[in-house]
Amino acid sequence: MTQEETNRAVSELLTMLSYKRPHGSKSERRFINRFIRPLGVKQDSFGNLYKWVGDAPILWSCHVDTVHKTAGRQELSHNENFICLPKGSTSNCLGGDCTTGVWIMINMIRAGVEGLYVFHRAEERGCLGSEHINNLRRNDEDEIEGIDKIQAAIAFDRAEDYEIITHQSYGRTCSDEFARSLALALGLEKSLSPSPHGVFTDTNEYAWWVPECTNIGVGYQHQHTSAEVQDVEWALKLLSAAVNVDITQLEISRDPSVVEYTNYGWNSYKYGNDYNNFHRDFYDRYGTSDYTGEYYTSDEKYGGSEYLSLQELVESYPSTAAQLLIDYGVNKEDFLDALVKERGYIPPGAASRS
Repeated sequence: MTQEETNRAVSELLTMLSYKRPHGSKSERRFINRFIRPLGVKQDSFGNLYKWVGDAPILWSCHVDTVHKTAGRQELSHNENFICLPKGSTSNCLGGDCTTGVWIMINMIRAGVEGLYVFHRAEERGCLGSEHINNLRRNDEDEIEGIDKIQAAIAFDRAEDYEIITHQSYGRTCSDEFARSLALALGLEKSLSPSPHGVFTDTNEYAWWVPECTNIGVGYQHQHTSAEVQDVEWALKLLSAAVNVDITQLEISRDPSVVEYTNYGWNSYKYGNDYNNFHRDFYDRYGTSDYTGEYYTSDEKYGGSEYLSLQELVESYPSTAAQLLIDYGVNKEDFLDALVKERGYIPPGAASRS
């Protein structure tokens, strides 16, 4: 991009990041009306916004809501390297998750990159927008024409600048072959590589019927906290790659009916390789946001395991728990501060705190 194009792109990102957008808020509606509706999008009955460009069977996705506690506008601080909240800001997060993804997709549409673009609603409320699309898909009652032909769902909704996600909460959702081919298609094979450390996001909803479902790191860090920052250099690099992506290089390899499960949230004893039945059973019981009880693993559901509390699961799988904390923007300093505040405990070797 020329310097003028770069300046224009950064200015637009800054303006978009100034909108605090809890789901259903006035500022979310104003954001949608200002930046997304002018692209000629359609809307489904839940409120998801979508647009076909050409007919390539690729679903490009992001979400329009943020985890801001209040609606309205916010001030920003930035230089050529990072965008963040200014000192003294009362905002609880920057909102790079998922504003940067929206910004990238808007520019892809303008550039004519082919595919189905879906701007999901209520991702931060438990992926409710994508769950709506998925529930219709189960019953062959699609509101989005042509969505049944999708072969890959790619979300610009991931922290940092080095991952293409291959596994989400319940197992593999994307093949390593596809992840590598996507990096090549973007011309970012030296920067992006397959990663199994994903969490549950919109694209996970589609993994039972879409072969390749993944998320790309867009360069925000410490998401969901007031310390969140957006790497400007990476955002611009990824934007340039996305508007010039060569989708002919994408390699569809994963069979969605064959499940590679992780060590939590999935059980082959009952479900075998039938991801569809597992997905349906799990969500018929809990939905994406209603289940807040302990993790039940009795004979009835998961094949003979004992009743485990969340604490017991964390003790059993500490590396998974730590990765989830990192994914949700909780760093070591945050954890130490919480220990001091909640327990009055200063770990050996940690700096003294008042």
